[in-house]
Amino acid sequence: MTTDAELLEAQVATSTDPQRMKRMAVEAAVRDFVKLLPPHKASLTIQHNAHIDVYLSIRDYLEDIAHPDDVIDYESLIKGNELWSVQVYPSTPIGSYTIYGPTLESVMLRIIEENQT
Repeated sequence: MTTDAELLEAQVATSTDPQRMKRMAVEAAVRDFVKLLPPHKASLTIQHNAHIDVYLSIRDYLEDIAHPDDVIDYESLIKGNELWSVQVYPSTPIGSYTIYGPTLESVMLRIIEENQT
């Protein structure tokens, strides 16, 4: 199966316009990213460093809102001071889950793993 990124590489090889190349790269990356999103019949929210908006440390922020099973690599979160989260309403606007991690990649990988079981 050919990914959008692979198709882009072929198109970029024949293009000389830098703006067009950048636009094509962004479009391909977004298309590939959207394919990775978990199924959701209501909303899906991606946040980065939401703890800063409410003047809390990551430790205090997670203590108030997160279940320990929903946190990836707690110690890396504290040391790195980077917090990514993805909240998904898979079936209805009532039930949701949120995964927290030090990188968007780690959060997305956990969500993909959980949706395969």
